[in-house]
Amino acid sequence: MKSLSELLPGQSATVVAYTSNASHTKKLKSMGLVPGTTITVERMAPLGDPLQIIFRGYSLGVRRNEVDCITVNPH
Repeated sequence: MKSLSELLPGQSATVVAYTSNASHTKKLKSMGLVPGTTITVERMAPLGDPLQIIFRGYSLGVRRNEVDCITVNPH
């Protein structure tokens, strides 16, 4: 298992757990990024931040530090 921020563009994974309860994690959970959700990293900015992820039909831009606390199981 690894952090969502460690995935490369094109990689998919399943969310396993959050390791923090920061306010931004609550927002991500309310948007449906919960354990069991399959996500794909669509692209990454040239310097590696932000990431564009796809899950449940949404395309979302997130900062690397916002998703460091999300543990995923890569496919």
